[in-house]
Amino acid sequence: MVVSNPPYIPHSEKSLVPEHVLAHEPALALFVDDPDPLLFYSTIADFSLEKLRPGGVLFFECNEFNATEVANMLRQKGFSKVELRKDLSGAERMAKGIFEPI
Repeated sequence: MVVSNPPYIPHSEKSLVPEHVLAHEPALALFVDDPDPLLFYSTIADFSLEKLRPGGVLFFECNEFNATEVANMLRQKGFSKVELRKDLSGAERMAKGIFEPI
């Protein structure tokens, strides 16, 4: 199993981040360059394809604004049973994919 909460907030969305988050989280843990907001997701997914055993699961915390793109990327890389899950406020915030090689 791989579980990750990679940096997922584009710098251009910094103004949407609550002040208490900015005060307590390092920017390196929060923000990603605008041109490639899925950079860390893609890299971790590739790593997971190499390291997970068949049936292994990858979980990501997602930016609610790009969760669909994360799920689509997982499908394109060959993960199966990809799903999005909502947080307590109803926003899609978690992506799951299973490694089932053919």
